[in-house]
Amino acid sequence: MYALLTLLLGSITAIQASATEVACVGEIAISERDIACRSSEPCRASREDRIATAILSLVVDVALRHAAIVVTDAEIAEASARAGGSAEGIRQAGEMYRKLARAALRVIDGADAESVYIADLSEYGISRAMFDDFRKKITTRSAIEAFTRRDLEAELRHDLDTSVRWTLSLDRLADFLVQQSDEDQRLFWLQVFSATRTVVHDQNFDPAHMKGALKKHEVTSTNRQ
Repeated sequence: MYALLTLLLGSITAIQASATEVACVGEIAISERDIACRSSEPCRASREDRIATAILSLVVDVALRHAAIVVTDAEIAEASARAGGSAEGIRQAGEMYRKLARAALRVIDGADAESVYIADLSEYGISRAMFDDFRKKITTRSAIEAFTRRDLEAELRHDLDTSVRWTLSLDRLADFLVQQSDEDQRLFWLQVFSATRTVVHDQNFDPAHMKGALKKHEVTSTNRQ
């Protein structure tokens, strides 16, 4: 449930950094902002690995086709249900967002944040940190009211299915590439880069860094299980 509740909030966060272009995939530019480390997280990945991660998100569909990997809608639905994406799970997550919004409006109207949290949210398993995070990202009455008018359940379903598809796809891509030699892996990414018109301006970047992006995915995927 916590993962569902953080999907929409995570999409609100903006990273402040330079907009200097470091790479492009076709007409889509990848900027310093796109590869910047979040201030709330330690930055362990190298610059080249962060560029590779940004590229991966844009070329993954071509890479999957190149490797003849298919993830079906049935597989996505099954994995989504295991991740809390049942119809009831989505409904509960949407309602919890509305509870957050109603509580945030009370604070805007002058109520004490701690008192509102205890009275309106604590019994539903919503953390004080999530309440504070919501209020930092959506700060005005008009923004909160607009938020509550959105089809939150449809957005949560779309975001969860997208996340699940991403995870399944990269799991299979990693399994495919681990069976290839280092040289074959490098050739694979060069072919993907050519097909997607990917250009990297960092002279230290090599297609071998794409392996680092997949390894980062494997760690993240393991941590979610």
